[in-house]
Amino acid sequence: MKHFRFPFPKVRVSDVIYNAANQSFEATVTLYENNTAVKHACTVPAPITMSFEDATRRLIAQARRQQRTQSGLRARMAPLHPALRPEPDLNPVRIFRRWSHSGFLRRRIA
Repeated sequence: MKHFRFPFPKVRVSDVIYNAANQSFEATVTLYENNTAVKHACTVPAPITMSFEDATRRLIAQARRQQRTQSGLRARMAPLHPALRPEPDLNPVRIFRRWSHSGFLRRRIA
């Protein structure tokens, strides 16, 4: 069976709403770079008649501007790939000691 590795998204826009009080689109934009995810809170002043694609494009552009500068609200997420687990210890002496101290061998011998 062949396994596919799907490309990871570079940008994700979620929770897009239109704030009628401020007359602006608001969203959480997540930018993925260097194995980390950074979420930005973005708002774009625009009329409600603006298309969703244009509003999304402007929200992504604002998130990229915020990433270059140190302004705006952001949250850095943990690395996308977990740290590698250490290899199991296959040393026979250590295995014997672990079993003998746990009572495993005493129960088997008695």
